[in-house]
Amino acid sequence: MAAKAQEQNKPIPNENEEKGKTLVNANGDITKLVEWATVGANSIEDLEQLFADEGVSYSDGSEVTGEFRVVTAAEKQLWCQRVSGNPAFVIKWDNRSGDKGDYVTIHLFVAGHGKFIVNDGSKAGMCGQLSRIESERLRANPEMNATHARVGVKVGRGIVKNDDFYYDDRNGKAIKKAEMNLVPPEHCKLANPTWRFEF
Repeated sequence: MAAKAQEQNKPIPNENEEKGKTLVNANGDITKLVEWATVGANSIEDLEQLFADEGVSYSDGSEVTGEFRVVTAAEKQLWCQRVSGNPAFVIKWDNRSGDKGDYVTIHLFVAGHGKFIVNDGSKAGMCGQLSRIESERLRANPEMNATHARVGVKVGRGIVKNDDFYYDDRNGKAIKKAEMNLVPPEHCKLANPTWRFEF
């Protein structure tokens, strides 16, 4: 009985282990055990080399972003500093809602730098400006649809940094300069820099 139990718990031999764990099966199909075939790869370069060696194509995400480069939240401040002052053209924007409120996803071209996708939620920055442009276009032309109202804005002087400001950390609202003395100092926090279009 004990011998039978041991026999049942015996591991099943794995073809990929015996053959060296390849991405491509003998018949040319991609293995269903891709994660096992990549066990020895410990960096992005290793994975790229493995896929290239075995003739397996991989994506760099351009099917989603096209020729646009996505600017992440972590990169945004440095990106804005780098492209600041260069003429730009907003190709389109989309209105979105998130955990921290409403924001826009902007597709734009920056002279000398290329095409980018960047998010912005600043009411005193790019998001607020684009929202006003969309509202004004729709007000001025009631026949225009919302998609049409969110395309094409020339920004002759590019992106520039807004003045620094403080906010009340109890409610998240900006503090007007004239009201700074009304908020206890421990609740006055310097806001992250915001950026606007300079037309």
